[in-house]
Amino acid sequence: MNDGRQAWGVGVDSKANPLTWGAAQTLLPQPCALVIFGAAGDLSWRKLLPALYNLNVDGVLPSNFAVVGFGIGAEGDPDEWIRQRAKDGTVRFSRRPPEDSHWADFARSLFYVNGSFNDARAYGQLKARLESIDQQFGIPGSRIYYLAVPPQRGGDMRRASQVGGHGRQPERHASNHQRQ
Repeated sequence: MNDGRQAWGVGVDSKANPLTWGAAQTLLPQPCALVIFGAAGDLSWRKLLPALYNLNVDGVLPSNFAVVGFGIGAEGDPDEWIRQRAKDGTVRFSRRPPEDSHWADFARSLFYVNGSFNDARAYGQLKARLESIDQQFGIPGSRIYYLAVPPQRGGDMRRASQVGGHGRQPERHASNHQRQ
C-alpha cells in the first residue's frame, strides 16, 4: 500500500534499497506557510513560537517558510508586534536563549494579520497577505493551519478552511443529513 508515506521515506523498508542501508531516514521539509489562528494567545507565546524558533535554529524548517499569525490584539505595526511577542516568549520559555544571528533569520519570516474570527473582510486580508508572502518566499500556496484557540471557538473557524481558496466545507454524512 502506498499512501504517500513512501515519497517521504516513512515506513519504507531499507532492505529494498541497498544504498540506504545504515542511513538515517529523514524527511525533507517542503516550502510552506504556517498560519496560526489565535497567534496572540498564550499557547502561541509560550509554546508555538519558541518551538518554531528552536526548529529554525536546528535547521529542520525549510528555507522557504513563513509564519502568519491571525487574531486580535496587535498594537502598532502587526508584523513588528508579533516579532516582539515571539522574542519575548522565546526569551522566557525557550530551551535556548535567542542568538542575534539566528533571531534575525527567524524574525524575517514572522507576520501578523489583525482580525476577528467572525469578520469576513479580515479573512480576505489574510488571503491577500498569504499570497504576497507566497511570492516573497517562493512558497507554492502550501499551507498548514494551526488552531491555537479554545475549543469553544472552533465553530468560528469554519471560514479558515476557505482562506486559501482551495479549502472545502466539511462533508455532511447521510446519518446526520439527507443527501440530495
